[in-house]
Amino acid sequence: MICNNCGANIGDGQSFCENCGSPVQQAPQQVQQPAYQQPVAQQPQQPVQQYQQQLQPNGAASAESLAMKAMIFGIVTMGCVVVLDWIPYIKGLAAIAGVVFAILALSFTSKARALGSRNIKDKLGKIFGVIGLILNIVLLFINMTGWLLGFINTHILH
Repeated sequence: MICNNCGANIGDGQSFCENCGSPVQQAPQQVQQPAYQQPVAQQPQQPVQQYQQQLQPNGAASAESLAMKAMIFGIVTMGCVVVLDWIPYIKGLAAIAGVVFAILALSFTSKARALGSRNIKDKLGKIFGVIGLILNIVLLFINMTGWLLGFINTHILH
């Protein structure tokens, strides 16, 4: 070792410099490397799991509300079919609205089922959505064909 005060050589095991009498300062020991640790991404993340458990009740309420929306839009879709039979001047608009409502009912049904809903509301939403979609498309086609034939009859044939 070398004395920090005068630069003289100091033998191993001596606590004072023989040249100047300064106390020998031990060289800093090397810090040991910590043992290998598992990467952070692979360590179990308890706070994340606890947070997800806290969200589950809200997820269940969300699935329930989506199922309710699916059922309501499914019923409205079927209402559009009824409107087609009763109000002659808005048949085409009611059919278009029925198709849109049917798609919404089926969309809410699939979202509710993705969140784990398996109740009567999402089943009714799916049933009414599918039946309403088919009926509204058929009735829209019938109305468009009627309009086209009426236009041809009044404007082209006469």
